[in-house]
Amino acid sequence: MRTRNRRLRIVVFVLGVCLAAQSVSGVAAPTTPAMSGDEPDPGFNQFVSPAGVSVDRAGRIYVADSGNNRIVRMDDMTGAGWTALGHRGAGVNEFCYPAGIFVDGAGRIYVADECNHRVVRMNDMTGAGWTALGNRGTGVNQFVGPQSVVLDAAGRIYVAGLRPYPSGSDQYPILGGSASPPP
Repeated sequence: MRTRNRRLRIVVFVLGVCLAAQSVSGVAAPTTPAMSGDEPDPGFNQFVSPAGVSVDRAGRIYVADSGNNRIVRMDDMTGAGWTALGHRGAGVNEFCYPAGIFVDGAGRIYVADECNHRVVRMNDMTGAGWTALGNRGTGVNQFVGPQSVVLDAAGRIYVAGLRPYPSGSDQYPILGGSASPPP
């Protein structure tokens, strides 16, 4: 079930104590439902169902803006430097409910593109170097609604989806194979 949340909230906890909280909120309510295929809030400072967040080495914030079928980068929580990439679709620079986002140490952006059942990697917010991997399925390099994506220190890509993978196994997927959970 999708929520209609229009706010990104960053909360900093240290040892269970809230040290800071700040929000970036959409100003206007969408006029078109997100499920219609139209872009409900395609403007600056407008989120519909933000689903994932990552921060790069420079402190810029990246958001998987699921309901708007795009990713957004901001310099900080004021929304300065707002840059958006994507719209609904299955091609280059297109997403269908991006759910997770991760920025690696080199600044490459990885997106778990939920309804396209793929993981996308790009070099920057222009979409340069766009590389898509995956399709719907339960085999190697296949996904069922990927929800999040992260990389480990060795550069292995880990993807979490809507279903256990593979069914009944204690293995979890990485691109190109599977691995046992860490101890």
